[in-house]
Amino acid sequence: MHMFEAWWPAVAFGWLCLGKAASLWRRSEAPAEEQAGTKFLWALSALLYVTLIVITAMAPMPRFGIADAPIQLFGSVNGWENPHRFVAFGFLYFSLLATLKWVDAWLRDRELDRLRTG
Repeated sequence: MHMFEAWWPAVAFGWLCLGKAASLWRRSEAPAEEQAGTKFLWALSALLYVTLIVITAMAPMPRFGIADAPIQLFGSVNGWENPHRFVAFGFLYFSLLATLKWVDAWLRDRELDRLRTG
């Protein structure tokens, strides 16, 4: 907590993890294939998150018209001095995650159609 000098980021992260885990436990009645697909998407989203954090922290990122003024919310965390990196991360992560979920839903629908038509 010393880095942020606040307790709420830990609570928010815990809530996020609990929500992800609960969605996996809630699907325990689902067929094994659906459970496997859900677990795969969950693991892929975690991998995507970590990968994009590293990429947006290290690779040159466009400024997107964002001013150079640091955001002073949590002290002097390095990323807050470069808010354009957070914008790039958020855009990439949520765009790619939504795309993955759309592709997954489309593939599942195709499989269901194939099973229905025989």
